[in-house]
Amino acid sequence: MGRSLPIDKYLMDETKRMTREYGNYPSFTFMASGNEPRGAWVPWVSKFVDYWKATDSRRVYTGASVGQGWAWQPKSQYHVKAGVRGLSWNNSQPETMSDYRSKIDTIKQPYVSHETGQWCAFPNFDEIKKYTGVTRAKNFELFQEDLADKKIQYGKDVVQHYSPVFWNTSWFKMCPPHTTGLRIDNLHPVFNDFVTENWGNMQWWELANRTQIMLLTDFPKGFQPIVQPIDTWFVNRKLGLLYEAKVGKGKLIMTSIDLTTNLEERPVAECLFRSIINYMKSDKFEPAFTVDSKTVSDLFTKTAAPFNTYTKSSPDELKKDVK
Repeated sequence: MGRSLPIDKYLMDETKRMTREYGNYPSFTFMASGNEPRGAWVPWVSKFVDYWKATDSRRVYTGASVGQGWAWQPKSQYHVKAGVRGLSWNNSQPETMSDYRSKIDTIKQPYVSHETGQWCAFPNFDEIKKYTGVTRAKNFELFQEDLADKKIQYGKDVVQHYSPVFWNTSWFKMCPPHTTGLRIDNLHPVFNDFVTENWGNMQWWELANRTQIMLLTDFPKGFQPIVQPIDTWFVNRKLGLLYEAKVGKGKLIMTSIDLTTNLEERPVAECLFRSIINYMKSDKFEPAFTVDSKTVSDLFTKTAAPFNTYTKSSPDELKKDVK
């Protein structure tokens, strides 16, 4: 942008077409030239804002929506910028009292947070049939194929936080976290004394945040843990936090959740621990799957090959001093 390339003329011409076609729509109240520009963009978007402020006063204008590392735009009537976003749930319990005013009170113009809610969920493959023609969801099809035939070895490289993947693990070179929530068999009798939904509601923060997971790739086909962290769709490993199995002549229930440290100060962990013990003492403790002892011991000893991110360079958003 701003280097006399065709994009400059296209953006201006397209904006003129948009305002001509949709200019009187009551919802058309804000306008930007685009998102995260490159080149000599600040002078160009400044001229863009000046032109449209003088030409069409039906809305307010900003040069472009940008990430935190991009420059401020002096002519904008409002700003769309990162920095006023994020959750601190990796280091403290979820809450609703966070206040971002200190990060926006240095400017006079209204401040709109940029890309605030990009916390990921695993793709819903049932939606594939809804996309046809040029909107065909080929990426979903690839993820579905990968999920069907993926077989990856062990390792401690899966990092789980309570908050899910932000935006895209592939783009950010597998920067943690790597999981997109929890699948919980909440009707299982192990939870008779522990209230839970089939997803990781707030009580699971104490149990799942920064907790080491178990990689169950070599477990029998169809094996389903009781609590399964959902891996990033780019890798699709079968993960587990809590599972049960018949092993040899005995029965095993295994978890990587810390259920022993400072239970007097951790009521959620104490409650889950008590519920598991009560279940194991009951006649309902009858695991459906059989697993050999070596597969179990491999959880402690087996090591994965390094994960290949297929690039030697970071995206611009992760590079220092990129404006």
